[in-house]
Amino acid sequence: MGDRVICQISKFGYEERLTKYELDRQQVLGELRRFLLEFMELSVNLGYVSLEDKYRFIMPAFSDPAKVTSLVG
Repeated sequence: MGDRVICQISKFGYEERLTKYELDRQQVLGELRRFLLEFMELSVNLGYVSLEDKYRFIMPAFSDPAKVTSLVG
């Protein structure tokens, strides 16, 4: 895999508009992981998901299981 991610955003309306962005791969993955952690924390706090299920769900997003344990708390 490369170090860059190409993202295309389409906007529809009277005219279709397509914008392309080139982003740093590690930054994109980091932001997606952060979003996943925050979303799952909210799900636990609202009673939709147990802590155990949260841990099992987010584990594949991280290559280092020890890091997940420290982030999940």
